Amino acid sequence: MRRKTERQGTEAERQLAWSREYLRREKRRRVLRRTLLMLVLALACAVTVFALNGGIPALRVGGEPASGSSAAQSSSAPAVQAQPPSSQAQPEPAAYTVAFDSRGGSAVEALQNVTQGARIAEPSSPVREGYTFEGWYRDAARTDAWDFAADTVEQDTILYAKWEAVPAQDTTSGAALPQTGVATGALLWACVLAAALALAAAAALLLRRAYRG
Repeated sequence: MRRKTERQGTEAERQLAWSREYLRREKRRRVLRRTLLMLVLALACAVTVFALNGGIPALRVGGEPASGSSAAQSSSAPAVQAQPPSSQAQPEPAAYTVAFDSRGGSAVEALQNVTQGARIAEPSSPVREGYTFEGWYRDAARTDAWDFAADTVEQDTILYAKWEAVPAQDTTSGAALPQTGVATGALLWACVLAAALALAAAAALLLRRAYRG
């Protein structure tokens, strides 16, 4: 009778040990499945964002491509003032050159053979890092602005660019940095990668805890 009782007790202990091992394995399987699902979702999100943004966008600094660009070129032809008809031969009007001094900014092509008394079209604005373009002026001191809608060319002319320095950021005020033209797609892509790495780290931690359990 005693031996029969011992055998029953041993069998019960085996069943209990088997049940514990089975539950432990099931717990590990559930954690593993959950981790794999998290990784797949993170990868799917990253691929979707990458596709929607057309790949990693090129960085842009100061509104110009980071690789540099050629100087802004003016394609506007000078306006020619119409001459009244006359029965007598009229001398050809003088032609002048209008040059643009960008004062440290990107170059602007000069206008050649501008007819005397003609108005000129405003060229593309030059660019200069750290400055804002304020317009073209007749004098180097930049006190007399050129009016493209009204002023006419009467001689060889040099127009000078006026610049306004962009104020430096006050680091104690917590104000946001001014926009530099960096493409927002690059920042979004970096956030997606950071999220994917965080998910992978969390998954590894869950697996480690599961195996310890």
